[in-house]
Amino acid sequence: ESRGVSGLDLCGNGVVVVPGELFVSRTGNPNQYPAGRRIRNVYQGASSLVARVFLARPAYESVQAVMDEIIRRGGAVALSTVSKVLKMLDEDLVIRRAGRTSELLQADELLDRLADAYKPPAIRARRKYRWTGDSGDILAMLRQSSGQLVLTGAGSVDRYAVMPREKTIQCYCGSIVEIEEKLKGQLEESPRFPDLDLIETDDPTVFFDSRIDSHLNSQTDAGIAIASPTQCWIELQAGDKRQRDAAVQVRKRIVDELRGGERGRR
Repeated sequence: ESRGVSGLDLCGNGVVVVPGELFVSRTGNPNQYPAGRRIRNVYQGASSLVARVFLARPAYESVQAVMDEIIRRGGAVALSTVSKVLKMLDEDLVIRRAGRTSELLQADELLDRLADAYKPPAIRARRKYRWTGDSGDILAMLRQSSGQLVLTGAGSVDRYAVMPREKTIQCYCGSIVEIEEKLKGQLEESPRFPDLDLIETDDPTVFFDSRIDSHLNSQTDAGIAIASPTQCWIELQAGDKRQRDAAVQVRKRIVDELRGGERGRR
């Protein structure tokens, strides 16, 4: 209007100007095409990090605090996405919101919804190797490799439940090439009876909340990042009967730790 330009939007608002002859202005109709879209499934993909973070810490004083905790645990989600997901979690009665605060309401329900929505990570590349280096050194060498590297959820099972880990060390990584360069001359690609299985992916859920376990069964494992208990449980729950049996133990551990934290706050 100030520049004498005529224009109409798709909601019926607009200005029509014919200098010296006509001026029409119509405003006030609501936006029928908002930019914000409802997230299809808040329990899947990057948006699920908002849901998962409540299984690591069950209460937050603000939306910003939720996002800060996600970042601290290795994730990245826009503040607007966090706000939308919190709203939907509240509608599902998974969390309870009061003013600015958010608190986990039903841990079991959240775990079930994450399991129901689970899809294996999109794999960019996958290679299996026999170890040709010194005996027993593979984990020590992996510990020194650069880039993103974490044991799969199923590969982390012995950290959270009474179940032996498979002989093959299975890891998610951001780049197979980086690890091959680091372990050059000590790996022989072979799909038969491999010692190492590298899965290259950029799925944020597999790396989220991974941690270095300082109380491991073997000193040679020290320093290898393990999957979060939530990721471990989800993968086991989607596995065979033996894995699903172990998943029961992991789930109990997650819920017990959350309840212990709640008692501590009281």
